[in-house]
Order: sequence, then C-alpha cells, then structure tokens
Amino acid sequence: MIINVHAHLDCKELYSNKYWNAVAYGLAKRLGMSQEETMENIIKPFYSSKNYHAEGFVKVLDEVRIDKAIITAMDFGLSKAGEPQWTIE
Repeated sequence: MIINVHAHLDCKELYSNKYWNAVAYGLAKRLGMSQEETMENIIKPFYSSKNYHAEGFVKVLDEVRIDKAIITAMDFGLSKAGEPQWTIE
C-alpha cells in the first residue's frame, strides 16, 4: 500500500484573494514577470485545474497508483490572508 502523507487541495475557493495575490507576487519576483502576468498565466490556470479539486485529485492518485492520501487543510482565516470563500469547517 502506498500512502501520500502530505497533500493539499488548491482550488481557488479554499484561499482568499489576498493569499493568491501574495503567491502571484512571490512568483513574479522570482520569475521576472509582472504580478498580473503571473496571475493570468500561472496562478489562474493552476487553481482552475480540475486536478486540484477533490474528484480530480482522486483521479490523479488512481493514475499514479497511490492508495490513500492525507489531505492537510491550511486555515488562514485568522491570519492576515483573510477568510476564503469556503471554510475548513
């Protein structure tokens, strides 16, 4: 049996816009791109991918023959990142 012991679902609704903007800012600095380019070309396609929602995640696990995964939630609700559309409750 193969178990992935650390995984996250990264769909847009699990994190606030402030969080995604911070991710885009950090990547933009590292890649030498504008924050807007990074958001449009990297961040939005990433969190829009069906592979980062639960059904897509299970499909990917099946494809790579991982039997189980532990999904770790990141709760930024009380941080400066702000409340997401979906909460961890």
